[in-house]
Amino acid sequence: NGEGRTRELIRSSAADSERSFDWRISVADVEIAGDFSTFDDVERVIVLVEGPAMNLTVDGIARSLARYEPFRFDGSVASSCAIPLGPTRDLNVMTAREHFHALVDVTDLDGPLAGKVPADGALLFIPLGEPISVVGGRLGPISLNRFDVLRVRSACDLEFHRAANVARIEIHHGWKGLSMNVTAI
Repeated sequence: NGEGRTRELIRSSAADSERSFDWRISVADVEIAGDFSTFDDVERVIVLVEGPAMNLTVDGIARSLARYEPFRFDGSVASSCAIPLGPTRDLNVMTAREHFHALVDVTDLDGPLAGKVPADGALLFIPLGEPISVVGGRLGPISLNRFDVLRVRSACDLEFHRAANVARIEIHHGWKGLSMNVTAI
């Protein structure tokens, strides 16, 4: 909408020319209250990652976002935000609704984790705070800084070290009947 700044972290280009992406993950800096851009036929999941408070109104329903709590909504309906205590930053996961859906969780990962990649989808990890170290699969120890993206392409065991506030995102091909009502996930 021209009122904020968004940095795209990763995207999967659309398989056809009818849409601009299959799925997209970005970070947005919100410095003033206002309307969100609308995205027809897009499912959105937003996660407040920085800032004291964001109040989101989606299709006339108000909701206060808690830090690191994913919130799913329909990108084609009118939505706006208020930032009563100052600027915020949020993680946005958007999927072409008829083709993909996302499961988003924010957790402290420390130790082993089996990385199972969804068929025709993606498994991603994004640190939201401090840098983390990951070992596993074909990875030697690598360090991921805030908002770096680790995309796991095949099933493997991963070992996370110093992990705190990591977004774990599964992108699934197809729609599995998730409700598009304005509800937290």
